[in-house]
Amino acid sequence: MNVFNAGTQYNDYLGTVAADRSDNLALLDHLKQLGVAGEDDRLAGFRIAFNGNPGNAVDSPGLVVYLYTGPEGEFVAAPDKIRAVDVEMPIAQFFSFLKRFDLVLTNKSLDLNGAQVDGPHYD
Repeated sequence: MNVFNAGTQYNDYLGTVAADRSDNLALLDHLKQLGVAGEDDRLAGFRIAFNGNPGNAVDSPGLVVYLYTGPEGEFVAAPDKIRAVDVEMPIAQFFSFLKRFDLVLTNKSLDLNGAQVDGPHYD
C-alpha cells in the first residue's frame, strides 16, 4: 500500500477529501512551536486515522505529519525523503488549521456516478 493513499482493513467506504489551509493559522508554525518541525522543515502532508474503535467518540484520532527539508514554494520538486511524525492533537484543534474541509465517503459496492441527489448539497 502506498503510504499516501488511505486504506482500512475492509475499505467498506471509499472516497475523496479536499481541504484549504487557514488564512490565520499554519499547522507548520504550530509544529515548529511544539519542537516537532525544524526551521527548514516543510509540511508535505498529514494523515488522520484510528483503528479498532468499538463505537466510542474519538476526540484525538491519530495524526501523522509528513515533513521534509527543502525550499519553500508551491512548485518545488518532490523531496527524496519524508519524515513521518506522530502528533497528539484534539480533532477540533486540527480543524482550526483548515479554512474549508470536504470529505465524501460512499459505499464501495455502489456506483453513484450520475445519481440524482435530493437534499442538502455542500458545494
